[in-house]
Amino acid sequence: MRQILILIVLFSVIAMDGMSQKSPAVQYMEEINSYYEGITNNTWNYLKAVSRGKNLKKVEKTRTDLAKSLQESSREVKRMKPFEGDASLKNMASEHLLIYFRVMNEDYAKLVDMEEIAEQSFDQMEAYILLKEKANEKLSESSSKLDSVYHSFATTHGVKIQEGGASKKEEKIKQASEVLSYYNKVFLIFFKSFKQEGYVYESFNKKDVNGLEQNRNYLLTVCAEGMDRLKEVKPYKGDHSLKIKCQKVLEHLTLFAQKDVEVMIDYLLEDEKFSKIESTLNAKNKSDRTKEEIDRYNQAVDTKNKSGVAYNNMIGKVSSRREKVYQEWETKANDFMKKYTP
Repeated sequence: MRQILILIVLFSVIAMDGMSQKSPAVQYMEEINSYYEGITNNTWNYLKAVSRGKNLKKVEKTRTDLAKSLQESSREVKRMKPFEGDASLKNMASEHLLIYFRVMNEDYAKLVDMEEIAEQSFDQMEAYILLKEKANEKLSESSSKLDSVYHSFATTHGVKIQEGGASKKEEKIKQASEVLSYYNKVFLIFFKSFKQEGYVYESFNKKDVNGLEQNRNYLLTVCAEGMDRLKEVKPYKGDHSLKIKCQKVLEHLTLFAQKDVEVMIDYLLEDEKFSKIESTLNAKNKSDRTKEEIDRYNQAVDTKNKSGVAYNNMIGKVSSRREKVYQEWETKANDFMKKYTP
């Protein structure tokens, strides 16, 4: 199953209008910009590695290298002298790099540990994604502050900023982040129903009829809520395909809960009934068994066998249908990411 991917929010370096002779203010701003160029490369390497399906532990060195470059860049910018007594830009840039470092060094270090257990339950997966979103919110907030100070500094020192000067790599990072954000929304809808299905099978394997009934009902609720949430998710650049495959999974699980689980419940009830009748009969000597008890036992054997045949027929059909919808989801998820990730 595809892992939830990393979102990186990076300050986009803004280019100045070309001048035959650059002013000292422009040179100062470009010197600060230069510290972001290497970070952009390291960020893209990290994002690209994870986008290709590698889990966080496998790209730990890439993350630690990025954190190291952020820390070093923050220190270097902090050592710069104020421009004509104005330290606003270099202080904000240094602070932004330090915040970025802490997020990568601390928050993403926690995510590495959480990734191993995230798929154990929906709550853990949701907590994993929530931590990731909060980390990205820190970066986004800091980036906005830096952008504001950057423009204010330019205005104060007579520098005209040429908007839309982001590098191709920065554009790729932005595009990849947008794709991953969209994927995450749909993935969580899929994952919640997928995990609830697992609890249904778990109850069946434990022969827990009450648990099976409860988990069946909650699966129906989860699927209905998922359908409603999917309606709120807009197609990505006009592409409905990921939504459609998620919807197919929900439709399969709804049918499974409404119809097929009934067969599972019936099988468990007949099995329990048979076990009681068998235990009662075995507790007596053969000579003490009445004709009514023997007839009841034989009837229970026949009923259990019929429920077993019904269960085997059902589980065969469900397994084929299940394999098809999950394989189509997985294939579409991979194709979707390949298509829209730069």
